[in-house]
Amino acid sequence: MTTTFPILDLAIGLIFIYFLFSIVLSSFTEVILSTFKIRALSLQKWLRDVLPNAVATFNNTGKIVLVKATDDNGNVVKVKTTENGIEKESDKLITVMKPLGEAIMDHFAVKGTTADGKSPSYIDAKNFAAALIDKMTLDPAAPNKVVSTMKEMIEKLECAPLPVDLRRVFIGYAQEVSQIASADINKGVGELQLFSKRIETWFDSSMDRLEGNTKRIASWITLAASIVIVVAMNIDTISIAQYLYKNPTVASALADQAIKTANDPKIKDRVKKLEEAQSNAAKKGDSKDSAAIQEVLDNIKTTQDDYLTATKTMLDSKIPFGWDSSSTSETKNGEDKTKSSVSKSGMSFCEFIGFEDGQKSLLKLLGLLITALAMTLGAPFWFDILSKLASLRGTGAKPKTTEEKEKAAKPTA
Repeated sequence: MTTTFPILDLAIGLIFIYFLFSIVLSSFTEVILSTFKIRALSLQKWLRDVLPNAVATFNNTGKIVLVKATDDNGNVVKVKTTENGIEKESDKLITVMKPLGEAIMDHFAVKGTTADGKSPSYIDAKNFAAALIDKMTLDPAAPNKVVSTMKEMIEKLECAPLPVDLRRVFIGYAQEVSQIASADINKGVGELQLFSKRIETWFDSSMDRLEGNTKRIASWITLAASIVIVVAMNIDTISIAQYLYKNPTVASALADQAIKTANDPKIKDRVKKLEEAQSNAAKKGDSKDSAAIQEVLDNIKTTQDDYLTATKTMLDSKIPFGWDSSSTSETKNGEDKTKSSVSKSGMSFCEFIGFEDGQKSLLKLLGLLITALAMTLGAPFWFDILSKLASLRGTGAKPKTTEEKEKAAKPTA
């Protein structure tokens, strides 16, 4: 389909290329985030930084975990004790301590299937509040005793293993709940439940800030991945735009393919899933190790499929991308003959980084930078623009009727 708007075809073609490689970038970035568990590491660091105070470790029966004390040389420390008038020597036992944040990670209300000392990618606020309150109120002498009144809660908070400022905040929550509880109790809401909700609100607010930090980290990872992909494949916006401008037939064909893609229900569904994945990124929980590994493998497979789709589109349209191979020389019948690979980019990577032609290399650098930044905007962004331009292209010049064509063909007097 040839249009009377070649510039529009050029724009649609470029946006289509941005869209295709933005999908590749999204898949590639997800592989990195899943492999290195960026979200889980951010939450894990937050828990250890905010809740650093040490607490005793308990086993499944509610008993404190004890270990033998050792000196600097690794030798077990001995202590002398007297029992029934008889003096004897025994190993010195000490309580195993761990940071409160780590104890929260290992609590059964939070832990799930993650390893000890490791945080999942997402913790539900209600589960976090339950785990924190349990650790703050646990009495080693009576591990099965649970706090039942707000008065007991405040007494426990006054000596809870929390940083001073956080302890004062929680005591303030408890006192506030005690003052307003009478009205809410009539509605079937207890004091402890109200206090737990205050902890949940505090945690959700903290997670909103942490999510912003995680998104910033993900943004830098996305930018770095975009640069790697663009430079590795030499996806130069300026070169591609020049090629499409000089070859309007290719631009028109690429625009036709772009419109077909924009109207494909499968592509629309894929873009919708990408949007959902981006909005729910911080709430994506870890699963079992085998499932996590399978998730990484699935992401790698998706990345490969997206890459093949994007490169096939570029190759079918004969759009310039990729680096020229370095030229090789051979001698035949005493004459030097130079052979170079067939490539449409017109520059090798060595020529680019060596700045053999400074002006050409700078223009190449600008074209690569434009592509890299464009890809970071994301596939949903480019798909939305592509859909709008596709609609605009579909409302182009109205085809002439047969009568108009015949009238135009008649010679004027």
